[in-house]
Amino acid sequence: MEALIKNKLKNLGTFRFTEWILLLFWGVTIICIAFFTERYEHQRLFIGLGLSFGIYFYLSINALENNLRAYLVVAVLIRFILIFSFPKLSDDIYRFIWDGRCWVNGIHPFQYTPAQLLPKSIPGLDQELFQKLNSPNYYSIYPLICQIAFYLSSFASPNNIFLNALLIKVFLFACELITLSMSLKILSLNKLPASRILWYLLNPMILLEICGNAHFEGAMVAFLSVAIYYFMKKKSSYSALFFSLSVASKMLTALFYPLLAFVEIAHKKLKFILQLVLFTVLLSIPLFLNLNILDSLNLYFNKFEYNASMYYLLRWVGIKLTGYNQIATIGPVLSIISTICIILWSFLGRHKTKPTDTMLWILTIYLIFATTVHPWYLTTLLFLAIFNKYYYPIIWTSLIMLTYLNYGYDTFKESILVVFIEYFVVFAMIIYETELLKKLKLKWIQKN
Repeated sequence: MEALIKNKLKNLGTFRFTEWILLLFWGVTIICIAFFTERYEHQRLFIGLGLSFGIYFYLSINALENNLRAYLVVAVLIRFILIFSFPKLSDDIYRFIWDGRCWVNGIHPFQYTPAQLLPKSIPGLDQELFQKLNSPNYYSIYPLICQIAFYLSSFASPNNIFLNALLIKVFLFACELITLSMSLKILSLNKLPASRILWYLLNPMILLEICGNAHFEGAMVAFLSVAIYYFMKKKSSYSALFFSLSVASKMLTALFYPLLAFVEIAHKKLKFILQLVLFTVLLSIPLFLNLNILDSLNLYFNKFEYNASMYYLLRWVGIKLTGYNQIATIGPVLSIISTICIILWSFLGRHKTKPTDTMLWILTIYLIFATTVHPWYLTTLLFLAIFNKYYYPIIWTSLIMLTYLNYGYDTFKESILVVFIEYFVVFAMIIYETELLKKLKLKWIQKN
């Protein structure tokens, strides 16, 4: 018996040493991608992504519960280091800076497109910045919280692009700290192991897209995490405020409003709904003072297409039947179908004890019917997954990073093979996990 115990302790010690080595290597790999890898360097990028995701899966599955604090420290440290990297995998940062400089010059960024402002010779809105924009002919679509961060970064540093990006990322770093803190509290309320936070904490997509590329899904999820916590604690005023702030960061979480309304109606509590509407309207007023944003949203559903699933299938059918792309028709139709499905799912899920479960499927429905799905769109899905027993969002975050292969050519070229592999695996996982849960539930019923 003594020899057996010693052997187990020896193995445990070896595992811990291996664990720390892998954690260190994971961090170095993430840093190398963020600081030294351009998105067109697909070979270097995918070696780094392959290594970081491989270590991520191994550590998240095998991590010791009592080492969680050390994981938190290392992961937060990596997030802090990434503040000082300039976004390399996405060029959205330049539009963030453009909008911020508009505010500094007293210009509403929803009133003019960058192409309309360039000839006016406005300080900071110059040719150098304009040439780096990916949508110079479109109005801005970023809501209030984003615009405040853009303005503050440009106000503090009117002419330095690197410092503008750094200040924006400081804000997103603070948001990540909020998400990590609130996630642990929500896990505790749901009586789930704290180690499940590792699926979010160590995920390379989160680190690269939020902390590296400065996407504001990080802010949206931070406010959402606080809102869910207060919702579960039945503190309606705080929950309504933070749900509204989440929507004011990126409008995606407005998808959860039907569910929230149905839940509160079922419990005969209208105070929360009224507060939610009031806060959302107040935070949206600056956004809708100029209705040009509706043109940009209309373009999003009628023109933009990237890494879609259901839409690409229907687009292929449409081209076969008519000879040209039917996005102007298919995009709005899919939006209507998606909306109907989300409302129905919200109604059916109103009595569930865990709102995060219904939210996960609402967001999944949206992404399946969307015409555009970038990697950072999965941030909220992954966040919700740590409170549920589904792993397809986790697998999806690794597969969607394959879409950066599209930038490895001289000109942008989307690989349909990559899209097919991504969604084939994701849909297979969804089918497998839902059928598996049905079988487990059936066995439980038979035993009891």
